[in-house]
Amino acid sequence: MKFIGDFDGTLEDYITTLPAVTSIGTGQLSITASEVYLYDATNDGNPTISLGSTANERFEIKAQYESGAQGMDVVKFTTYTAGSSANDGRYSFFVDEVNILQIKDDSLNLAQSMNLSIGGVDILADSSGTTTLSNIDALDATTESTIEAAIDTLSNLTTVGTIGTGVWQGTAIAHAYIGDDAIEGDNIADNAINSEHYTDGSIDTVHIGDDQVTFDKALGVSPRVFGNTIKILPSDFMINDDAASPLSFKDGSNSGVHINDTANEAIAFVAIPEGMKATALDIHATHTRAISVYEVDLNASFDFTATADETGNCNTQITIDPNIASTATNYLAIIIALNNTVHRIHGGVLTIANQ
Repeated sequence: MKFIGDFDGTLEDYITTLPAVTSIGTGQLSITASEVYLYDATNDGNPTISLGSTANERFEIKAQYESGAQGMDVVKFTTYTAGSSANDGRYSFFVDEVNILQIKDDSLNLAQSMNLSIGGVDILADSSGTTTLSNIDALDATTESTIEAAIDTLSNLTTVGTIGTGVWQGTAIAHAYIGDDAIEGDNIADNAINSEHYTDGSIDTVHIGDDQVTFDKALGVSPRVFGNTIKILPSDFMINDDAASPLSFKDGSNSGVHINDTANEAIAFVAIPEGMKATALDIHATHTRAISVYEVDLNASFDFTATADETGNCNTQITIDPNIASTATNYLAIIIALNNTVHRIHGGVLTIANQ
């Protein structure tokens, strides 16, 4: 008979499996083996390890099998909690005992001064809460479209650096700056700006008055555009065909355009800028004379004996109602019935607005 003192040591040498064990003590369990295996070679076996106090308060690691088989499908990390406080059951990752990453109920939080890298290259680099995006080599079509849409509105634009050739589109640009020179954008609404004079970071000073650039081309008209009006100059008038005598400009003390034959009438033609509409007309003259306003087309004959779109008199604003919107071919004909050589036309303004 062997000495009883050798019994427990000998027994330990021969125990290799414990198939019926369901619990091992209640204290600390130490396993000194170099590897621990938890295999379950049954369909839908899904070996699982849980850490916590109860089934409702635990962290679970599961090897999820493919349905009805034993092949590995996904490793699932799940937390269970009956707590109602925000972020109960969250994940926290500590490196060298420092919490660098948290996965919360509704967010993934990288600790302050941490960087996000791809292939060792920083994409997001944070310094004391100030994060920098860098090393982005390309944007997909959706991202580019989103950025372009935000820029196109220019709602918060205050400064602009170098502007190359091309066209800007937008609803309005108000006092943006190129270098030290101001762009006046009050008259731009919904029209394109041609940047042909602002190439390679320089501004063609021939086109700058007092360092302020006004984009006449933005409305497709001459520098006669001022605010929401178009200037009608004396040179815009011509006579009708009722007599052969031309119009003249009186340059004496009582200046202005006048007829030389009372059979004539004075006619002016005004183009409405693209995207705009004519809303009112003022003709300034020495006498109150009748005015007729017609919408005429470039590519067709027009009957000037027909009823005018609007009528009125010099020195009184004529409201154009309904407004006459710009098209690719239309323009306004303004006929003033002068019947005396002493009647003078000084000029006028056509009021416009966005369509």
